[in-house]
Amino acid sequence: MEFSGTQTITTPIETVWAFLMDVNKVASCAPGFQSLEVLEDEHWKAVVAVGVGAVKARFTLDVTRPEKEEPTHMIVKARGKAPGSAVDMIGDMHLTSLDSDQTRMDWTANVEWYHCKRWGASPAGNRRATDRPIFRLPQDHTANARYGKYRQLVAMETAVERWNAILNARAQQMDTAYARLGRTSADFWDRRARGYHRSTKDSVVLDPFYLRLRQVMTLETTVLDVGAGTGRFTVALAPYVQHITAVEPSAAMLDYLRKDAGEQGLTNISFVQTTWQDAPNGLQADIVICSHVLYPIMDIVPFLAKLQAATRNTCYVYMRATHIDALTSDIWRHFHGEERCLPPGYIHAVDVLYEMGIYANVEVVKIPSSIRFPSLDVAVEELVEQLILPNDEKTRDELRNVLGDWLVERDGMLVPPVREMACAIIWWKPEV
Repeated sequence: MEFSGTQTITTPIETVWAFLMDVNKVASCAPGFQSLEVLEDEHWKAVVAVGVGAVKARFTLDVTRPEKEEPTHMIVKARGKAPGSAVDMIGDMHLTSLDSDQTRMDWTANVEWYHCKRWGASPAGNRRATDRPIFRLPQDHTANARYGKYRQLVAMETAVERWNAILNARAQQMDTAYARLGRTSADFWDRRARGYHRSTKDSVVLDPFYLRLRQVMTLETTVLDVGAGTGRFTVALAPYVQHITAVEPSAAMLDYLRKDAGEQGLTNISFVQTTWQDAPNGLQADIVICSHVLYPIMDIVPFLAKLQAATRNTCYVYMRATHIDALTSDIWRHFHGEERCLPPGYIHAVDVLYEMGIYANVEVVKIPSSIRFPSLDVAVEELVEQLILPNDEKTRDELRNVLGDWLVERDGMLVPPVREMACAIIWWKPEV
Protein backbone atom coordinates (compact mmCIF):
# COMPACT_ATOMS: atom_id res chain seq x y z
CA MET A 1 0.00 0.00 0.00
CA GLU A 2 1.30 3.43 -0.93
CA PHE A 3 0.36 6.74 0.65
CA SER A 4 1.44 10.29 -0.06
CA GLY A 5 0.53 13.84 0.85
CA THR A 6 1.52 17.48 0.93
CA GLN A 7 0.95 19.96 3.75
CA THR A 8 1.77 23.63 4.10
CA ILE A 9 2.82 24.47 7.64
CA THR A 10 2.81 28.04 8.92
CA THR A 11 6.15 27.63 10.64
CA PRO A 12 9.77 28.25 9.58
CA ILE A 13 11.55 25.22 8.14
CA GLU A 14 14.09 25.13 10.99
CA THR A 15 11.27 24.83 13.57
CA VAL A 16 9.57 22.08 11.60
CA TRP A 17 12.84 20.18 11.31
CA ALA A 18 13.52 20.52 15.04
CA PHE A 19 10.07 19.07 15.78
CA LEU A 20 10.65 16.14 13.41
CA MET A 21 14.00 15.39 15.05
CA ASP A 22 12.28 15.02 18.44
CA VAL A 23 11.08 11.43 18.14
CA ASN A 24 8.98 11.61 21.30
CA LYS A 25 6.94 14.49 19.90
CA VAL A 26 6.53 12.80 16.52
CA ALA A 27 5.58 9.45 18.07
CA SER A 28 2.90 11.04 20.26
CA CYS A 29 1.14 12.21 17.07
CA ALA A 30 0.92 8.69 15.62
CA PRO A 31 -2.53 7.02 15.80
CA GLY A 32 -2.53 4.24 18.37
CA PHE A 33 0.88 5.20 19.84
CA GLN A 34 1.54 3.50 23.18
CA SER A 35 5.23 3.62 24.04
CA LEU A 36 8.71 4.43 22.73
CA GLU A 37 12.08 3.10 23.87
CA VAL A 38 15.46 4.46 22.74
CA LEU A 39 17.80 1.60 21.78
CA GLU A 40 20.65 3.69 20.36
CA ASP A 41 21.17 6.78 18.21
CA GLU A 42 18.64 6.72 15.35
CA HIS A 43 17.22 3.38 16.57
CA TRP A 44 14.03 2.95 18.63
CA LYS A 45 11.45 0.39 19.69
CA ALA A 46 7.84 1.60 19.41
CA VAL A 47 4.54 -0.02 20.36
CA VAL A 48 1.42 1.02 18.47
CA ALA A 49 -2.13 -0.35 18.20
CA VAL A 50 -3.37 0.07 14.65
CA GLY A 51 -6.02 -1.19 12.26
CA VAL A 52 -5.96 -1.86 8.55
CA GLY A 53 -9.15 -3.17 7.00
CA ALA A 54 -10.52 -6.02 9.10
CA VAL A 55 -7.31 -6.40 11.10
CA LYS A 56 -6.54 -4.68 14.37
CA ALA A 57 -3.30 -5.47 16.15
CA ARG A 58 -0.76 -4.24 18.66
CA PHE A 59 2.57 -3.98 16.89
CA THR A 60 6.07 -3.83 18.34
CA LEU A 61 8.12 -1.92 15.78
CA ASP A 62 11.85 -1.66 15.20
CA VAL A 63 12.28 1.92 13.93
CA THR A 64 15.36 3.46 12.34
CA ARG A 65 16.17 6.74 10.60
CA PRO A 66 18.88 5.69 8.10
CA GLU A 67 19.02 8.96 6.15
CA LYS A 68 18.61 12.62 6.99
CA GLU A 69 19.79 15.85 5.41
CA GLU A 70 19.14 18.86 7.60
CA PRO A 71 16.76 20.62 7.19
CA THR A 72 15.13 19.21 4.08
CA HIS A 73 15.04 15.43 3.89
CA MET A 74 14.75 12.29 6.01
CA ILE A 75 13.87 8.61 5.58
CA VAL A 76 12.33 6.50 8.35
CA LYS A 77 12.03 2.72 8.23
CA ALA A 78 10.07 0.40 10.54
CA ARG A 79 9.60 -3.32 10.74
CA GLY A 80 7.34 -5.00 13.27
CA LYS A 81 5.04 -7.82 14.17
CA ALA A 82 1.90 -8.67 16.09
CA PRO A 83 0.06 -11.97 16.64
CA GLY A 84 -0.70 -13.27 13.16
CA SER A 85 0.65 -10.18 11.36
CA ALA A 86 3.84 -8.46 10.29
CA VAL A 87 4.51 -5.11 8.64
CA ASP A 88 7.33 -3.33 6.79
CA MET A 89 7.18 0.43 6.32
CA ILE A 90 9.35 3.10 4.75
CA GLY A 91 8.61 6.82 4.86
CA ASP A 92 10.31 9.54 2.79
CA MET A 93 9.82 13.20 3.77
CA HIS A 94 10.97 16.40 2.05
CA LEU A 95 10.70 19.95 3.43
CA THR A 96 10.73 23.07 1.26
CA SER A 97 10.92 26.60 2.64
CA LEU A 98 8.25 28.71 0.94
CA ASP A 99 9.14 31.88 2.84
CA SER A 100 10.37 32.83 6.30
CA ASP A 101 7.14 31.65 7.96
CA GLN A 102 5.90 28.81 5.73
CA THR A 103 7.16 25.31 5.01
CA ARG A 104 5.82 22.72 2.58
CA MET A 105 6.07 19.07 3.59
CA ASP A 106 5.90 16.41 0.84
CA TRP A 107 5.82 12.84 2.05
CA THR A 108 5.35 9.30 0.79
CA ALA A 109 4.96 6.04 2.67
CA ASN A 110 5.01 2.44 1.50
CA VAL A 111 3.46 -0.19 3.77
CA GLU A 112 3.66 -3.94 3.22
CA TRP A 113 1.26 -5.87 5.45
CA TYR A 114 1.58 -9.62 5.95
CA HIS A 115 -1.36 -11.28 7.69
CA CYS A 116 -2.03 -14.92 8.69
CA LYS A 117 -0.13 -17.68 6.91
CA ARG A 118 -3.24 -19.61 5.93
CA TRP A 119 -4.29 -16.90 3.46
CA GLY A 120 -0.91 -17.05 1.71
CA ALA A 121 -0.54 -13.27 1.68
CA SER A 122 2.01 -11.79 -0.67
CA PRO A 123 4.21 -8.95 0.66
CA ALA A 124 1.90 -6.36 -0.87
CA GLY A 125 -1.13 -8.01 0.70
CA ASN A 126 -2.80 -8.67 -2.66
CA ARG A 127 -4.07 -12.14 -1.77
CA ARG A 128 -5.46 -10.80 1.49
CA ALA A 129 -7.18 -7.95 -0.26
CA THR A 130 -8.85 -10.14 -2.87
CA ASP A 131 -9.45 -13.38 -0.99
CA ARG A 132 -10.76 -12.06 2.32
CA PRO A 133 -13.67 -9.67 2.96
CA ILE A 134 -12.38 -6.31 4.19
CA PHE A 135 -14.25 -3.93 6.48
CA ARG A 136 -13.18 -0.39 7.35
CA LEU A 137 -13.41 -0.01 11.11
CA PRO A 138 -13.68 3.29 12.99
CA GLN A 139 -11.25 4.18 15.77
CA ASP A 140 -12.32 2.26 18.85
CA HIS A 141 -11.50 3.56 22.31
CA THR A 142 -11.42 -0.04 23.56
CA ALA A 143 -8.92 -1.20 20.94
CA ASN A 144 -6.06 -1.20 23.46
CA ALA A 145 -7.94 -3.22 26.09
CA ARG A 146 -5.74 -5.91 27.61
CA TYR A 147 -6.61 -9.52 26.83
CA GLY A 148 -4.65 -10.75 29.82
CA LYS A 149 -3.05 -14.16 30.12
CA TYR A 150 -4.06 -15.45 26.71
CA ARG A 151 -2.56 -12.61 24.62
CA GLN A 152 0.28 -14.94 23.59
CA LEU A 153 -2.21 -17.58 22.46
CA VAL A 154 -4.11 -15.66 19.81
CA ALA A 155 -1.56 -16.23 17.02
CA MET A 156 -2.91 -19.71 16.28
CA GLU A 157 -2.98 -21.25 12.83
CA THR A 158 -6.78 -21.23 12.46
CA ALA A 159 -9.57 -18.98 13.65
CA VAL A 160 -11.19 -21.84 15.57
CA GLU A 161 -7.93 -22.57 17.39
CA ARG A 162 -7.66 -18.91 18.39
CA TRP A 163 -11.30 -18.87 19.53
CA ASN A 164 -10.76 -21.96 21.69
CA ALA A 165 -7.48 -20.67 23.12
CA ILE A 166 -9.14 -17.43 24.22
CA LEU A 167 -12.06 -19.27 25.83
CA ASN A 168 -9.86 -21.87 27.53
CA ALA A 169 -7.78 -19.14 29.17
CA ARG A 170 -10.90 -17.30 30.35
CA ALA A 171 -12.59 -20.48 31.62
CA GLN A 172 -9.50 -21.47 33.57
CA GLN A 173 -9.28 -18.05 35.18
CA MET A 174 -12.97 -17.95 36.11
CA ASP A 175 -13.00 -21.54 37.40
CA THR A 176 -10.04 -20.72 39.63
CA ALA A 177 -11.79 -17.63 40.99
CA TYR A 178 -15.01 -19.56 41.66
CA ALA A 179 -13.07 -22.40 43.29
CA ARG A 180 -11.64 -19.94 45.82
CA LEU A 181 -15.24 -19.21 46.82
CA GLY A 182 -16.25 -22.87 46.84
CA ARG A 183 -18.67 -22.31 43.94
CA THR A 184 -19.03 -22.84 40.20
CA SER A 185 -20.41 -20.76 37.35
CA ALA A 186 -23.33 -23.15 36.76
CA ASP A 187 -26.02 -20.67 37.88
CA PHE A 188 -24.23 -17.58 36.57
CA TRP A 189 -27.13 -16.15 34.56
CA ASP A 190 -29.77 -17.08 37.10
CA ARG A 191 -27.91 -14.95 39.65
CA ARG A 192 -27.49 -12.06 37.20
CA ALA A 193 -30.98 -12.08 35.66
CA ARG A 194 -32.38 -9.21 37.72
CA GLY A 195 -29.47 -6.85 37.09
CA TYR A 196 -29.33 -7.74 33.40
CA HIS A 197 -33.05 -7.12 32.99
CA ARG A 198 -32.82 -3.75 34.74
CA SER A 199 -29.81 -2.52 32.77
CA THR A 200 -31.08 -3.46 29.29
CA LYS A 201 -34.86 -3.22 29.18
CA ASP A 202 -35.15 0.55 28.65
CA SER A 203 -32.37 1.08 26.10
CA VAL A 204 -33.52 -1.08 23.20
CA VAL A 205 -35.39 1.49 21.08
CA LEU A 206 -32.18 3.44 20.40
CA ASP A 207 -30.00 0.38 19.87
CA PRO A 208 -28.55 0.24 16.32
CA PHE A 209 -29.25 -3.50 16.17
CA TYR A 210 -32.94 -3.01 16.93
CA LEU A 211 -33.15 -0.19 14.39
CA ARG A 212 -31.52 -2.39 11.73
CA LEU A 213 -33.94 -5.26 12.43
CA ARG A 214 -36.96 -2.99 12.21
CA GLN A 215 -35.91 -2.07 8.68
CA VAL A 216 -36.11 -5.67 7.45
CA MET A 217 -39.10 -7.01 9.39
CA THR A 218 -42.79 -6.93 8.50
CA LEU A 219 -46.00 -8.31 9.97
CA GLU A 220 -45.39 -11.47 7.88
CA THR A 221 -41.87 -12.06 9.27
CA THR A 222 -41.09 -14.94 11.62
CA VAL A 223 -38.17 -14.53 14.02
CA LEU A 224 -36.01 -16.88 16.05
CA ASP A 225 -34.21 -15.17 18.96
CA VAL A 226 -31.38 -17.48 20.07
CA GLY A 227 -30.26 -16.66 23.59
CA ALA A 228 -33.17 -14.29 24.13
CA GLY A 229 -32.21 -13.52 27.72
CA THR A 230 -34.79 -11.39 29.50
CA GLY A 231 -36.39 -10.57 26.16
CA ARG A 232 -34.88 -7.23 25.31
CA PHE A 233 -35.25 -7.71 21.55
CA THR A 234 -38.04 -10.30 21.61
CA VAL A 235 -40.47 -8.02 23.46
CA ALA A 236 -39.50 -4.92 21.45
CA LEU A 237 -39.87 -6.66 18.06
CA ALA A 238 -42.97 -8.76 18.76
CA PRO A 239 -45.54 -6.03 17.86
CA TYR A 240 -43.99 -5.69 14.40
CA VAL A 241 -43.69 -9.34 13.29
CA GLN A 242 -45.89 -12.38 12.81
CA HIS A 243 -44.25 -14.59 15.43
CA ILE A 244 -41.10 -14.85 17.56
CA THR A 245 -39.62 -17.98 19.09
CA ALA A 246 -37.42 -17.16 22.08
CA VAL A 247 -34.78 -19.76 22.94
CA GLU A 248 -33.19 -19.25 26.36
CA PRO A 249 -31.69 -21.79 28.80
CA SER A 250 -32.02 -19.69 31.99
CA ALA A 251 -35.34 -20.09 33.80
CA ALA A 252 -34.76 -16.84 35.67
CA MET A 253 -34.18 -14.95 32.41
CA LEU A 254 -37.30 -16.45 30.82
CA ASP A 255 -39.39 -15.47 33.84
CA TYR A 256 -38.63 -11.80 33.17
CA LEU A 257 -39.36 -12.27 29.46
CA ARG A 258 -42.73 -13.94 30.12
CA LYS A 259 -43.68 -11.28 32.65
CA ASP A 260 -42.87 -8.37 30.30
CA ALA A 261 -44.66 -10.07 27.39
CA GLY A 262 -47.73 -10.66 29.54
CA GLU A 263 -47.82 -7.09 30.79
CA GLN A 264 -47.77 -5.84 27.18
CA GLY A 265 -50.38 -8.34 26.02
CA LEU A 266 -48.07 -10.00 23.51
CA THR A 267 -49.44 -13.35 22.35
CA ASN A 268 -47.19 -14.10 19.36
CA ILE A 269 -44.16 -15.30 21.36
CA SER A 270 -43.19 -18.95 21.92
CA PHE A 271 -40.80 -19.78 24.75
CA VAL A 272 -38.26 -22.63 24.49
CA GLN A 273 -36.17 -23.18 27.62
CA THR A 274 -33.01 -24.85 26.38
CA THR A 275 -29.54 -24.14 25.10
CA TRP A 276 -29.24 -23.62 21.37
CA GLN A 277 -27.09 -26.72 21.17
CA ASP A 278 -29.95 -28.81 22.60
CA ALA A 279 -32.78 -26.99 20.83
CA PRO A 280 -34.90 -29.01 18.36
CA ASN A 281 -33.29 -29.19 14.94
CA GLY A 282 -36.56 -28.31 13.26
CA LEU A 283 -36.68 -24.75 14.59
CA GLN A 284 -36.66 -22.29 11.68
CA ALA A 285 -37.59 -18.69 10.98
CA ASP A 286 -37.22 -16.04 8.30
CA ILE A 287 -34.88 -14.03 10.50
CA VAL A 288 -32.56 -15.55 13.10
CA ILE A 289 -30.95 -13.22 15.65
CA CYS A 290 -28.26 -14.03 18.19
CA SER A 291 -27.36 -11.06 20.37
CA HIS A 292 -24.35 -11.13 22.74
CA VAL A 293 -24.50 -14.91 23.02
CA LEU A 294 -21.38 -16.28 21.33
CA TYR A 295 -18.80 -15.13 23.89
CA PRO A 296 -18.65 -18.36 25.96
CA ILE A 297 -19.47 -20.88 23.19
CA MET A 298 -16.64 -23.39 22.89
CA ASP A 299 -17.97 -25.54 20.02
CA ILE A 300 -18.42 -22.47 17.87
CA VAL A 301 -18.62 -24.10 14.42
CA PRO A 302 -21.63 -26.38 15.06
CA PHE A 303 -23.32 -23.52 16.94
CA LEU A 304 -22.98 -21.18 13.95
CA ALA A 305 -23.87 -23.92 11.48
CA LYS A 306 -27.09 -24.57 13.39
CA LEU A 307 -27.93 -20.86 13.27
CA GLN A 308 -27.48 -20.93 9.52
CA ALA A 309 -29.56 -24.09 9.12
CA ALA A 310 -32.43 -22.43 11.03
CA THR A 311 -32.38 -19.33 8.78
CA ARG A 312 -34.70 -18.98 5.81
CA ASN A 313 -33.70 -15.44 4.89
CA THR A 314 -31.05 -13.66 6.99
CA CYS A 315 -29.05 -14.51 10.09
CA TYR A 316 -27.91 -11.68 12.38
CA VAL A 317 -25.22 -11.93 15.06
CA TYR A 318 -24.56 -9.02 17.42
CA MET A 319 -21.25 -8.84 19.31
CA ARG A 320 -18.95 -6.37 21.01
CA ALA A 321 -15.55 -5.39 19.71
CA THR A 322 -14.23 -5.73 23.26
CA HIS A 323 -16.27 -7.38 25.98
CA ILE A 324 -18.06 -5.34 28.62
CA ASP A 325 -15.73 -6.89 31.22
CA ALA A 326 -12.93 -4.74 29.78
CA LEU A 327 -14.50 -1.78 31.57
CA THR A 328 -14.01 -3.42 34.97
CA SER A 329 -10.67 -5.07 34.18
CA ASP A 330 -8.74 -2.66 36.43
CA ILE A 331 -11.05 -3.52 39.33
CA TRP A 332 -10.58 -7.23 38.60
CA ARG A 333 -6.82 -6.74 38.74
CA HIS A 334 -7.14 -4.78 41.99
CA PHE A 335 -8.83 -7.71 43.74
CA HIS A 336 -7.41 -10.73 41.91
CA GLY A 337 -3.88 -9.48 41.24
CA GLU A 338 -3.89 -10.44 37.55
CA GLU A 339 -5.15 -9.22 34.18
CA ARG A 340 -8.66 -10.35 33.32
CA CYS A 341 -9.01 -12.73 30.40
CA LEU A 342 -11.69 -11.39 28.07
CA PRO A 343 -13.91 -13.45 25.74
CA PRO A 344 -13.61 -13.31 21.95
CA GLY A 345 -14.72 -10.18 20.13
CA TYR A 346 -16.73 -9.87 16.94
CA ILE A 347 -13.61 -10.00 14.73
CA HIS A 348 -12.92 -13.53 15.99
CA ALA A 349 -16.44 -14.59 15.05
CA VAL A 350 -16.08 -13.09 11.57
CA ASP A 351 -12.82 -15.00 11.19
CA VAL A 352 -14.49 -18.29 12.16
CA LEU A 353 -17.36 -17.63 9.75
CA TYR A 354 -14.84 -17.02 6.98
CA GLU A 355 -13.18 -20.37 7.67
CA MET A 356 -16.64 -21.95 7.43
CA GLY A 357 -17.09 -20.44 3.98
CA ILE A 358 -19.59 -17.85 5.22
CA TYR A 359 -18.68 -14.41 3.89
CA ALA A 360 -20.53 -12.20 6.34
CA ASN A 361 -21.31 -8.52 6.16
CA VAL A 362 -20.21 -6.35 9.08
CA GLU A 363 -21.40 -2.96 10.32
CA VAL A 364 -19.54 -1.46 13.26
CA VAL A 365 -21.75 0.65 15.53
CA LYS A 366 -21.41 2.45 18.86
CA ILE A 367 -23.66 1.81 21.84
CA PRO A 368 -23.74 3.20 25.38
CA SER A 369 -22.24 1.08 28.13
CA SER A 370 -24.84 -1.24 29.61
CA ILE A 371 -23.23 -0.97 33.05
CA ARG A 372 -25.69 1.27 34.89
CA PHE A 373 -26.60 1.35 38.56
CA PRO A 374 -29.31 3.30 40.39
CA SER A 375 -27.16 3.47 43.53
CA LEU A 376 -23.76 2.55 44.92
CA ASP A 377 -25.37 -0.23 46.99
CA VAL A 378 -26.73 -1.87 43.83
CA ALA A 379 -23.35 -1.46 42.12
CA VAL A 380 -21.60 -3.25 44.97
CA GLU A 381 -24.20 -6.04 45.02
CA GLU A 382 -23.98 -6.73 41.29
CA LEU A 383 -20.22 -6.34 40.87
CA VAL A 384 -19.46 -8.66 43.77
CA GLU A 385 -21.13 -11.28 41.59
CA GLN A 386 -19.69 -10.20 38.24
CA LEU A 387 -16.15 -9.94 39.58
CA ILE A 388 -16.40 -13.27 41.47
CA LEU A 389 -15.54 -11.72 44.84
CA PRO A 390 -16.18 -12.93 48.40
CA ASN A 391 -19.48 -11.59 49.68
CA ASP A 392 -18.09 -10.45 53.01
CA GLU A 393 -18.18 -7.06 54.70
CA LYS A 394 -14.48 -6.30 54.21
CA THR A 395 -14.60 -6.98 50.46
CA ARG A 396 -17.83 -5.07 50.01
CA ASP A 397 -16.44 -2.04 51.83
CA GLU A 398 -13.29 -2.09 49.71
CA LEU A 399 -15.32 -2.50 46.53
CA ARG A 400 -17.57 0.38 47.59
CA ASN A 401 -14.54 2.66 47.95
CA VAL A 402 -13.15 1.62 44.56
CA LEU A 403 -16.49 2.10 42.81
CA GLY A 404 -17.04 5.43 44.52
CA ASP A 405 -13.85 6.71 42.89
CA TRP A 406 -14.60 5.12 39.50
CA LEU A 407 -18.30 5.53 38.71
CA VAL A 408 -19.73 8.86 37.59
CA GLU A 409 -23.32 10.12 37.72
CA ARG A 410 -25.09 10.54 34.40
CA ASP A 411 -28.85 10.95 33.85
CA GLY A 412 -29.59 9.87 37.40
CA MET A 413 -27.55 6.65 37.17
CA LEU A 414 -24.04 5.63 38.19
CA VAL A 415 -22.05 4.59 35.12
CA PRO A 416 -18.41 3.99 34.10
CA PRO A 417 -16.53 7.05 32.80
CA VAL A 418 -16.99 5.80 29.23
CA ARG A 419 -19.88 7.00 27.07
CA GLU A 420 -19.93 4.30 24.41
CA MET A 421 -18.41 1.05 23.19
CA ALA A 422 -18.01 -0.46 19.75
CA CYS A 423 -20.19 -3.36 18.61
CA ALA A 424 -20.71 -5.08 15.29
CA ILE A 425 -23.83 -6.24 13.48
CA ILE A 426 -22.81 -9.33 11.50
CA TRP A 427 -25.23 -10.71 8.95
CA TRP A 428 -25.41 -13.13 6.05
CA LYS A 429 -27.89 -15.01 3.91
CA PRO A 430 -27.62 -18.81 3.70
CA GLU A 431 -26.77 -20.19 0.30
CA VAL A 432 -29.83 -21.61 -1.41
